[in-house]
Amino acid sequence: NAELALDFVMMGGEKMLPVKKTSGKVINGYGPTEFTVYSNYYIVNQDTDTGSIPIGRPVPNSYSLICDQYGHPVPYGMTGELCLAGEQIADGYWKRPELTEKVFSYIADDNFNGQKFYHTGDLARYNEDGNIEYLGRIDTQVKLRGFRIELAEVDNVASQFTGMKHVIAQVRKLGTADSLVLYYSADRQIDKDELKAFVAKSLTDY
Repeated sequence: NAELALDFVMMGGEKMLPVKKTSGKVINGYGPTEFTVYSNYYIVNQDTDTGSIPIGRPVPNSYSLICDQYGHPVPYGMTGELCLAGEQIADGYWKRPELTEKVFSYIADDNFNGQKFYHTGDLARYNEDGNIEYLGRIDTQVKLRGFRIELAEVDNVASQFTGMKHVIAQVRKLGTADSLVLYYSADRQIDKDELKAFVAKSLTDY
């Protein structure tokens, strides 16, 4: 809780919550790995930003568009998928041409003809100030403690454990912290330690 003698504090990795007021500028940064590293930034007003803190506006030499399911930009205030373009965009995924084709494409807008965009899978909208607000995911990918987790991948691995009938992984708040929780039904008694060891053979530690 001590005051740090810093001019700037850069935040990122998770949806930002209101923080203790500090003498330095607090900047909320947003950007996926595919867009190395920040695509948007917002200088937090520590006096008034007590609710949903925006991810702000694009960094120089980049574009942030909010698009509908057909790749058309949506009007201000409407929710859509956040799509990014700029010099720092990745070429694609190594030896994964189908995934590359799916998330790296071109926006159906004459103003961006020939500009490749990355489809983030994040829901967003422009607020009344023209800043972008992050609203969540459009698929089953979530972020937990800064790590990307595909819930469907967890479901798939856990369902292969002997005796499993139905499984579903979700992020739930346990106490004050978000946790990855697996709900399941089975036709036998499940040893939780054995289940964890089985899942750990295929999934990363986090």
